[in-house]
Amino acid sequence: MHKLALWCCLLFTLTACHVGRTVVWNFGNYDDYKKFESVKIEHPLADSIFAFPRQIRPDLFHEKNISEDYLIAGNFEAFLKDSKTTSFIVLRHDTVIYEQYLNGYQPSDLHCVNSVSKSFLSLLVGIALEDGKINSLQDTVAMYISEFQDSDLGTITIEELLDMKSGIHFSEAYYNPFGNLAKFYYGINLRKYIRQMEISKQSKDFDYISVNTDILGWVLENAIGKTVPDYLEEKVWQPLQMSYDATWSIDSKKHNVPKFSYGLNVRTSDLLKLGHLYVERGTFNGKKLISPEWIDLVLQTDTTQIDAPNYKNHWWREVIYTTDSSLVESGYLLATYHDKNTQNHSPTTYKIGTDNYYAAGFLGQFVYVSPKTKTVIVRTGKKQGKTDWIHLFRTVNSVVNESKQ
Repeated sequence: MHKLALWCCLLFTLTACHVGRTVVWNFGNYDDYKKFESVKIEHPLADSIFAFPRQIRPDLFHEKNISEDYLIAGNFEAFLKDSKTTSFIVLRHDTVIYEQYLNGYQPSDLHCVNSVSKSFLSLLVGIALEDGKINSLQDTVAMYISEFQDSDLGTITIEELLDMKSGIHFSEAYYNPFGNLAKFYYGINLRKYIRQMEISKQSKDFDYISVNTDILGWVLENAIGKTVPDYLEEKVWQPLQMSYDATWSIDSKKHNVPKFSYGLNVRTSDLLKLGHLYVERGTFNGKKLISPEWIDLVLQTDTTQIDAPNYKNHWWREVIYTTDSSLVESGYLLATYHDKNTQNHSPTTYKIGTDNYYAAGFLGQFVYVSPKTKTVIVRTGKKQGKTDWIHLFRTVNSVVNESKQ
């Protein structure tokens, strides 16, 4: 009896702190929304829900038009199942042409989309900017969070937060129970942790750290004068005529601060609508939600950092590194350089940007957008594995474009 009481006490102590939670729960699962308190984001009434038409083509991806790397015994669905994919949907123009739900996942199941949350938050920042709630992307944090007026954190601009160039010292190590990310993921007082952050870099180069998004969410909340989930419901969930409610995980009931970096929980079909909004450059079902100029910002290029992936406004641009000069014609040449690891006759490496870009989350959550072909690909999963998903999406996009009816 005493051993049982001791064990219960120990378990409670472990789950009451972020280190213990990391040890007990491990780090990051696709259904982590079950671990946290959350707030609801409501979808519109049933007669206002929008559903894409479907013309499913189950034989679209087979051995004749897709690499064997993405097949098991000639079967694409078997590959998806084996790679722990939970859903895979392809939308071309406004029609769903491929749709699979696997590994026990159903269309109505909620799913933690992890850092895809960042791309939703970026959209809200753009809307707030156009609504006049935010004056400029060059506004500083101190202009919206008064307690940072005398802090280095207060000098960071909104644009620097969006582009991951704040210079804040933050460890993004996913599996370190004592690291910053574990504290922000499992901790119960996000604002306290933000106040402890410091700028440690003189040059603000690209550095993907989630604390940028958590500060950005705080800035947005103060700018709009309401909670970010409420703003998401008003400005995105209702206008995009989402099919299901969503939730946003919070740090605790006491503080009620959303986990802005990775706490949004969504059904897969509603992720399609985010991608379609970007394909249509800010218009959905005939209604303008945001200007094309904001959407187009994700394709702005940064040629100052050759080895850094192109990242803008909390979206990733598809970038190809190649020594094949013929491929330059098919994209936008961002930079050329020589491989330092090659001692003799260093080949020229080309950094090429395509028209495609994507939102990405831990464990392989993706919303891939191809404006030129009007294609959106959504993949969710229980793990990312060794698959080069962006290459797969590029292959799928090519197949879809070549086999259009």
